Amino acid sequence: MQNLIQRCASSFFVSEIILSLVIFNPFYLLASLLLALIYGISLQSMRMVKMFFSFIIPLTLLSAVFNMLFAYYGDTVLFTLFSRDFTLEPLFYGFCRGMMFSTVICGFPATAL
Repeated sequence: MQNLIQRCASSFFVSEIILSLVIFNPFYLLASLLLALIYGISLQSMRMVKMFFSFIIPLTLLSAVFNMLFAYYGDTVLFTLFSRDFTLEPLFYGFCRGMMFSTVICGFPATAL
């Protein structure tokens, strides 16, 4: 019976990881990231919290900033620096891409148990 429960939980998180990679809706990504974090906290408690604040949040923010620096598209100008416009759309896209990677990273420790 315990083996069946472990397979069910592992198959759930494998499907959650696959859906996080395929579906790029920001609300779905945020919900799946929060649920993966909650499940990881229930399994590993402080280890998952340390990983979230020391690695996951900086990864998401770094992804957003790097995408804004290197993407040259968008209409909503946030600021101009050296005659180059930095826009909101690449920032938001990079943030969503960072949430996608963070969800996958949070999902792997949950499937390993």
